[in-house]
Amino acid sequence: TVLNACAILQQLGLPLTEETIRRGILHASWNGRMEVVKKHPLVLLDGAHNADGIAKLAQSLPHYVNGKKITLVLGVLGDKEYPLMLSEIFPLIHQAVLTEPLSERKLDLGSLAKATAHFHKPVILEKEIPRAFDRALEITDSEDMILCCGSLYMIGEIREYILSL
Repeated sequence: TVLNACAILQQLGLPLTEETIRRGILHASWNGRMEVVKKHPLVLLDGAHNADGIAKLAQSLPHYVNGKKITLVLGVLGDKEYPLMLSEIFPLIHQAVLTEPLSERKLDLGSLAKATAHFHKPVILEKEIPRAFDRALEITDSEDMILCCGSLYMIGEIREYILSL
């Protein structure tokens, strides 16, 4: 998509060289998308908020994991395909801290916890997003990983909180 947009801009007279395009792609970033915000433990934020996004995230995780145990911080909206989302991500994790996004459409903690019960993973419930992240830090070894995903609302708040620490 980016290359097509650049080709159109070139046709419209914008002097974009191949080197400029390569440099732009190399330095491009998207906050909250596979974003590493802390190293020890590794904290990865990803805005995956639907079944397809979570599936793509699950495919990408091996690049980051390298034997690390994953603590998941997850909050989802109730109108998403959350059972499918859980089936994609829960087999990959060691433990989870469940929370609620700041949205009227949020899936309440009780319903989310009930949907995760059959995975038989340790789960902590923490309604407030900053406290959920703090709990994840408490239970995650410094050489392991915290993965935060499930809602763009949650990612925005958790990112702001982490960067303020």
